[in-house]
Amino acid sequence: MTATAVGASADNNSSSTNNAREDWLDLLRTSRLQREQSKAGHQQQAVWKDFVVRFQPHFGALTQQIDQYINSFYLSRGDADAPAENNDTTKDSSKTRRIVCLATRNALRFGLSCLSVEDDETRQWVQEELVEQWHSHESLCRLLMLSKAAQKSTSITSSAAHAQIRLLAARLLCNLVTQNPTTSFHLLSAVSAQPHQDVIEARLVAEFQDQCTDDQDDDDNNNNNHGEEEYASKCRNDASQPIDLNWLDMLVGNTTTPTTSRETLAAVVATIYNALMPLDSNTVKSQEPTSHNNPKTYDFIRPLAQSGLFVSTLLRQIVSSQACRNILVGNTKEGVGGAERKEDNDDHVDNDDATLWITNLFMLFLRHDGCFSEAYSSIGSLHGILPEQVALLYCVRGELERTVQDHGASSTSVLFAQPDAALDCMVFLARVYSNVRTVIAQNHVVKEKEEKVNNRQQPPPPTIIGKATWLAILDIVGSYLGVDDATTARIRVHLGTHTCMMQELAMDLAQVYDSVAGACHGTNSRAVSLSQDEQAALIGLVRVIGNMSFQCRCIQDIVRTTKAPRHDDIDRKSCNRSALHLVLSTTSLSHTCFSLREWCLVAIRYLVENNDANQQVLVELEAQQPVQSPELQSMGVRVALNPNGNVQLKPFSDVDGNANDMSRTRDANG
Repeated sequence: MTATAVGASADNNSSSTNNAREDWLDLLRTSRLQREQSKAGHQQQAVWKDFVVRFQPHFGALTQQIDQYINSFYLSRGDADAPAENNDTTKDSSKTRRIVCLATRNALRFGLSCLSVEDDETRQWVQEELVEQWHSHESLCRLLMLSKAAQKSTSITSSAAHAQIRLLAARLLCNLVTQNPTTSFHLLSAVSAQPHQDVIEARLVAEFQDQCTDDQDDDDNNNNNHGEEEYASKCRNDASQPIDLNWLDMLVGNTTTPTTSRETLAAVVATIYNALMPLDSNTVKSQEPTSHNNPKTYDFIRPLAQSGLFVSTLLRQIVSSQACRNILVGNTKEGVGGAERKEDNDDHVDNDDATLWITNLFMLFLRHDGCFSEAYSSIGSLHGILPEQVALLYCVRGELERTVQDHGASSTSVLFAQPDAALDCMVFLARVYSNVRTVIAQNHVVKEKEEKVNNRQQPPPPTIIGKATWLAILDIVGSYLGVDDATTARIRVHLGTHTCMMQELAMDLAQVYDSVAGACHGTNSRAVSLSQDEQAALIGLVRVIGNMSFQCRCIQDIVRTTKAPRHDDIDRKSCNRSALHLVLSTTSLSHTCFSLREWCLVAIRYLVENNDANQQVLVELEAQQPVQSPELQSMGVRVALNPNGNVQLKPFSDVDGNANDMSRTRDANG
């Protein structure tokens, strides 16, 4: 995955003069005019044929103009470090660079205009001519990789002007691959996910040297931008030296350039997404055909998912800094997993184009077998939790819930390319769920020790992140298992027979329920209130238990036979409370949350449907003794049970059932 750099020739001024012969502004106006005329014309084929004949000779010059900008950029960096011997020469050189900058911007606009034609055949021809004949995609990638060094150099142009050129280049690159499997194949073959490991290590060493050096001025002159200087050296000294084109450097440049950075980031991510999409169902010309049965389809997606640097960089751009800060310090208005958390759109990056394209790309990872799990694992260990992993889960959760709501029973085919991809994803999430429970339990122990020593009230950050991960998994699994099709039916059985997820769900529900019930002991049931976190936890747990039990006898039986002892029970083997009893008990809290009430009813229905054993458990449940209410006592009435076990209200003085008759007798005698 390499491309050959276009080196700067000694007679660069001559090259500049040759490219200056192209009046890009005039070509831009002419192409736009001809496109407008084609809309009103009747002989469409003749118009588009004339369009191709007229502008095709300038495609090679377009690529040369981009290469000239790259070479002038690095020459300007070399000139900036040298002493100025002649002021006139310096002025002429600066003027030439401004001309190159303006010409490059107009040339990119001309390219965008040529790719905006409405005729699909003409547009595809232009795309393939630029990519296959002139390798414009490689030049555009090299330009997009210049951004980090652009902040250190002001010789060729200002940062704002360079950012504008990068934005145009990113949009042109995106248009080159849109709805074209041939150009998409060439681009994805030329660009890797991240730089070679040797380059990454060299950059880390250079950065470490920058921080450790005592002479900061000498360090700035010699060590800063080591990676970019190495890249520049290749461009200046050896035109045949291969350069690694990679998406990571393009993304990193967008995160550090302030002007139009989000728009350029959106265009780069859209390029990746638009390049991957045509390969799912099309045949690449002059290449082996690609299909779901051919591993070549996944060869381009899997390296992206396996690149932890690539995935982490994207996720850092999808989560706002304020949102990260709130998660780390636990300072959220609605709690970690409250129902209102989806409506928190205070940050400017929550719904912009960059966020939407990043989300679409991760949903493409989810679609293909194993790519989502590899993306999650590439960020960090499964036995720990990083903020980027939480961001990935919440990104997928939101889009998956919307897909299920919009497509219903057909959601599986929309979300996953193959049924095995859905099974792999759910099994992987069950594994992550188990690991997250372990992390949360360990941090609770740490929290208790720290509170004893420091009287600390705020839980440690990993506990908050762990809860967020825990709730996100509940939402994802609960939403998808709400789909009624053959794939989800198979997944329910597999989760019940090959994982311990249902048993872990029962244990978690017992812990949350007992915690709430213990805190509200002796309180009027109507006065009980649940926090947003408690509501989210109870709803998430009951929802998953219910949807996993839907028309699945295996899960129904597991819920009935799984013991759910209280945390303080010494003899847990003698515990008679099952997970089914626990779900029934949770209904006592339903009046505090309407959503919890609805999901409890749904879960109970799914648990007893076509299951005589579970129905018998409900029949055998009998009221043991009435619970008296202070409010009723103040009104002079009490709760009583008749011989059939039905509840009745009686006067408080009516102990033996004949109190009223005795009272009337005393009154008569009196």
